[in-house]
Amino acid sequence: MAEAASFEPSGRMVRCAQCSHSWYQESPDDCSLKALPHYSGGAAATITELTVGDIDRTRRFGLISQITGWLALLLVASVFLAAAYQYRVDIVRLWPQAATLYSVFGENINTRGLIFQQTHYERIYQNDMPVLTLRGEIVNKTSDELPVPRVKVTIRDADERSLFDWTFDPMPRQLRPGEVGSFETQLSNPPSGAQDLMIRFSQVPDGG
Repeated sequence: MAEAASFEPSGRMVRCAQCSHSWYQESPDDCSLKALPHYSGGAAATITELTVGDIDRTRRFGLISQITGWLALLLVASVFLAAAYQYRVDIVRLWPQAATLYSVFGENINTRGLIFQQTHYERIYQNDMPVLTLRGEIVNKTSDELPVPRVKVTIRDADERSLFDWTFDPMPRQLRPGEVGSFETQLSNPPSGAQDLMIRFSQVPDGG
């Protein structure tokens, strides 16, 4: 006995709204529904891939712009600080008040470009008379040849009051870039109560 094959229509009946004529409409082969995003309310809206891509590109562009701006600012600040340090002597020469700002960061600016180093003194006796002998070096820290000014030595007491001072001409009188010159000076019968010495350049020679 043959079984009757079941038939499930794959279409539906449709009727013309004007003439009431009915006919059978086959369903298309692909009748799957595309999933749509759910919205809590309000007018329906769709977000396309193009719109999402535009938003992402705008955000990335804004982030890149901010990073580029900060990097540019850091670069400018670094160049400014490097120049301020490299030309610190020239800056203080043109604007002496800047020396105070440099000193806050522990940088004491010598506008002459000459510095003292290896300075020391000793007391000796010559012919039963006390003699104070001072020795040291003067270094040219610039890239130019510089004249060496006279050097002034001041003897001070415990309260840093001046007891006596004198000047002398160090040799050589000219120092090439990076050159080191030695000096020695003596004072016979220094005053009593001397506690320390202060050494400094007294004046800049003509043309210096």
